[in-house]
Amino acid sequence: MTHVMGTMASNSDGRDESWYMDSGASNHMTCHGEWFDKMLPTQTQGYVVTGDDTQHAITHIGSVPLRMHDGRIKNMSDVLYVPSISKNLASVGQMVEQGLQVRFNKHGCFIVRTLRMAVSWWPRVKRMAGYSNLMQEYLN
Repeated sequence: MTHVMGTMASNSDGRDESWYMDSGASNHMTCHGEWFDKMLPTQTQGYVVTGDDTQHAITHIGSVPLRMHDGRIKNMSDVLYVPSISKNLASVGQMVEQGLQVRFNKHGCFIVRTLRMAVSWWPRVKRMAGYSNLMQEYLN
């Protein structure tokens, strides 16, 4: 199943459908198991601790396909499936480890692979950068 990002809103069951760029998140994570195209159970029991000191069990890890505005598909890899969280977090640190640069400015967040090519743009909404159906790719 290919996940096409929605607007910055929650669905009917209260789970947020947007991705939020998070410089404090150790990994990409989501509560949407249906978004994964590949998913494996975790080898050992792990937990995510959120800002309110709540522990949330990690049950699976896999990749989530994302449809870009031009119809191309890109995969977000090594995404944790954490059924009990309510937000979808994109880890800045994980992107940097994968060789990407993450840049913020007044227009939003730009994910850059090289100096000449931005992989994606996450528009700014108030003080947050969120990934939505407004996402665009800027290629040379």
